[in-house]
Amino acid sequence: MATQSTFFTQTVWYELHQGFAPCPDAPQTCALPAEGYPMLAKPLGKPLGPRTPIGPYRWRRRFEHAVAILDLNDPINGSSVTFSTTEQ
Repeated sequence: MATQSTFFTQTVWYELHQGFAPCPDAPQTCALPAEGYPMLAKPLGKPLGPRTPIGPYRWRRRFEHAVAILDLNDPINGSSVTFSTTEQ
């Protein structure tokens, strides 16, 4: 269940220390420049409800500004985040 201290990230094969997340407060300590993944700067917004199953090992979760799909059978091609806004 998402709370105010729960965050969503979509990565495959990388650990946080390997640089998939930008570090705007200390860019010299980060392996990824802020412009590396512009999608990370887009707002998800609050969750609009719990995740819902859409298949075996596959879920959808709706947020204020996006819909996230997690597919554990095919994490690279079956998972996605679709934003409903072009802001930021």
